Amino acid sequence: LLALTAGWILFASITATAQKDSLPASYHELALDVAPIITRVYSPNVSSFLYRYHCGNGAIRARIDVSLNNSTNTSNGTSTAGGGIPTTDTNTNNYKYNYSAFTIRAGYQHSYNAGKARFYMGLDGIFSYAMSDNTTTSSRTASGTETVNTSEYKTTTIGFGLAPVAGVQYRMGRYFTLGIEEYIPVLYSDGKTTNTSSETVTPGIQNTITNSKTDGTNKGWNLTFNPVNNLSIYIGFKF
Repeated sequence: LLALTAGWILFASITATAQKDSLPASYHELALDVAPIITRVYSPNVSSFLYRYHCGNGAIRARIDVSLNNSTNTSNGTSTAGGGIPTTDTNTNNYKYNYSAFTIRAGYQHSYNAGKARFYMGLDGIFSYAMSDNTTTSSRTASGTETVNTSEYKTTTIGFGLAPVAGVQYRMGRYFTLGIEEYIPVLYSDGKTTNTSSETVTPGIQNTITNSKTDGTNKGWNLTFNPVNNLSIYIGFKF
C-alpha cells in the first residue's frame, strides 16, 4: 500500500511538472552542432547548423554542414658542389591545398516525449558536394638551367542518398535544449579526378615543355557508420 501510494505521488508530480513546463503546440528551433569542435582531430573546420519546425510530436528538419580547409607551405634549399668549377643548386618547393565541401540534409522526425526529455527517430534525404585541389610546384636551378615541375591533383564528388537518424534532446529551460543525435548515411557518389603534371626546362638550347593529364572516375554506393564523425552534440534555441 505504501509503495502504491508513493508511486502514485511520484507519477502525479512528474505529470504536473510536465504539464507546467509543456511546450507550445508548434515552434521553431535552431541548433549548432558542437561535436566537430570537441572532436576537431576527426572533423576539422566543420560548421553544422540544424533547423527544425516542431508541430505536435513531429518535426520537419533541415541541416547544412560546411567544411573548409586551406593550407600552403614553402621550402627553400641551396647546395654547393665542388670540383673543377664549383656549382650552386637552388631548390624551391611550393605546396598548396584547398578543400571545400557542403552537405544538405532535409527530412522528418517523430518524437516520444518523457517529461523534459524527448526521444526521436526520423529519416533525412542527403545531397553532398566536395572539391579538393592539391598542387605541388618544385623548381631547381643549376649551372644556369632552371627546371620547374608542377603537379596538380583535383577531385570533385557529388553524392545523394538517405540517412536514418535517432537522438534525444533535453530541455534546459524555456528556450534552450541540449541534444545528441546519430545518423547512418547510405550514399551514391559520383567522383571525378584529374591529375595534371608539367615540366619546363630553361634556357638550354631550346626550351622544353612536357605536359601530361590523366582523368578518372569513381562511382558507387556506400554505407558509412562512424560513431565519431556521425555523432552530433547540439545546443538548440527555441523561438
